[in-house]
Order: sequence, then C-alpha cells, then structure tokens
Amino acid sequence: MGQVALPQKTRFVLLFVDVLILCAASWFAFGRVFPANNDKGFWFYTALLGLVLGSRLDTPFYVSPADVVLYAAPAAIALVLGNAWADWSEGIRIGYCIAMGFCVSIGVVAALAILTKDSEKLSLQRASNVCRILAEALGSPRVILWS
Repeated sequence: MGQVALPQKTRFVLLFVDVLILCAASWFAFGRVFPANNDKGFWFYTALLGLVLGSRLDTPFYVSPADVVLYAAPAAIALVLGNAWADWSEGIRIGYCIAMGFCVSIGVVAALAILTKDSEKLSLQRASNVCRILAEALGSPRVILWS
C-alpha cells in the first residue's frame, strides 16, 4: 500500500508539530527552546531549515536523486562548518563520523543513479535503479537533515 496523500493544510500542521518536537529536543539538550547561534545550536537550525524547506511542504512524498544530492551536499557542508573536533568527546566524534559518512554516501549513491540512468548496459541500468531506490528511501530531508 502506498502513502496516503495528505492535503497541504494537514502537512503544514504536521510541520508545526515537527518544529515543536525539535524545540522540545532543544529544551531537553540545552534548557532553551531555541539554542544559541553557535556550534551547539547549529544542529537545531540545520534541522529546522530541513523541516521548513523540504520535508513537509516541498518533497513530502517523492524525492528524486537530484533532490537527494541537493539535500546531502548542504548537510555535509553544515557538518563541516559545525566541526569542533578538538573539543568533542569520543562519542560525539563517532556520531559526527557516522552523520558525515551517511551524507557523503547517500550523495554518492544519488549521483551514481543520475550518472548511470541512461546507460544502454543492462547491468548499469539495474545498478542505477538500485541506487535510485536507495536514494529515494534514505535521501529525504527528514532523514538527511536529521542525521
């Protein structure tokens, strides 16, 4: 069974609920609804941007491989800009590496889907289709910008 097509008004209400959940996470982590504009609050504003720009209103159902590249690249750049490796504990460093690896990997998978899409070789067509399916499943703004 496919996804139910929600009206835009309902998606907007769900966007508001998502923002409330994000604010609750900030309150839990920092004791503030909106964290400071520094490296500690960077994750919050990146996730907020992803919610507002993509997950509910722009691409709520289908994400193309080109969309995935457009979400993965800024997410990886945001991770680089928010990097405070020298100040982080080992657990935060591991989380950072996982998030960066995910953004780069899904961006590469989406790029491969784009580059091999029109191939005449059956094996490349199949590989492109697998890459496209992976990019669609793992490359939505909800997944990438929350990683």
